[in-house]
Amino acid sequence: MTSTIPLVKLNNGKYIPALGLGTFKIAHLTEEIVGQAIDQGYRLIDTAPVYQNNEVAVGRAIRQKIREGVVTREEMFVVSKLWNTHHSKGEVTAACEKSLRFLSVDYIDLYLINWPFGLKSNTRDHFKKQEFYAFDTTSIEDTWKEMETLVSRGLVRSVGVANFNTGQLERILKIAKYKPVVNQIETNVRLVQEEILQFCKARDIVVMGYRPLGAPGRKIELTPEEEWQVVIESNHNLIEIGKKYKKTPAQVCLRYLVELGVVPIPKTAEEARLKENMDIFDFKLDVEDTKYIQTLHTNYRITHYEAAKAHKEYPFK
Repeated sequence: MTSTIPLVKLNNGKYIPALGLGTFKIAHLTEEIVGQAIDQGYRLIDTAPVYQNNEVAVGRAIRQKIREGVVTREEMFVVSKLWNTHHSKGEVTAACEKSLRFLSVDYIDLYLINWPFGLKSNTRDHFKKQEFYAFDTTSIEDTWKEMETLVSRGLVRSVGVANFNTGQLERILKIAKYKPVVNQIETNVRLVQEEILQFCKARDIVVMGYRPLGAPGRKIELTPEEEWQVVIESNHNLIEIGKKYKKTPAQVCLRYLVELGVVPIPKTAEEARLKENMDIFDFKLDVEDTKYIQTLHTNYRITHYEAAKAHKEYPFK
């Protein structure tokens, strides 16, 4: 099946699909859902070594669809990430090579530094709960230089970062031989992260958005106030806006991000939602609807990394 998802040009001349599939916490359903996504036209698949065994499952699904003639490897855009315990010299290449083995691919299209700090852990197995005992004092500049060697060696096609703020991005840009092509951050209609978005736009860095629909799967855990912040699809006005375009609130929210220049990577374990999430490229929000959605911005963050709270004691040197 030919993909109907448009492409976005990266600053190194390569192209990334304008929407993809996130695979965080879809666990044993990963292979099935990735296969269904490819059948429906998805070409961007986002994974990471700490998403349980997702890299293995993603690789199996892609290889199966290649064997079936549904897609070629060149048509796929595979994203994986460098975990925090592999920031130091020599560790970056070893981690990337491990991901390549798990995915069973010859190259990774986009490899990201998952977080802007390294950690020391007594637990080397990503599939088990890790016990961190210290920060890795490797600078983000030195880690980035190691990332660049992956491009030079042909292990990855493009490199980028995730969860980086403007100051951390600026540090990399000052020393980069290969400029980051992507900064993957949490972003949705509650948390647009305007400063980072504009910073990246000005420097031709694509923003990839995870949790683009908030966290609908967490509804059962939330208080009414938290639900209002997180479950954007229950917003009455978004429902009404969706009716005007014959779209769901989720499609309205994803379309809003696309119009901001974000590449959303919504996750789902439901085949019907796969089709719904990618069916957002045949309409455009009018000015009044865009203005209303802008009123939803509250900077409410869902994703918190516990180790990041230690930044005052160790300022990401």
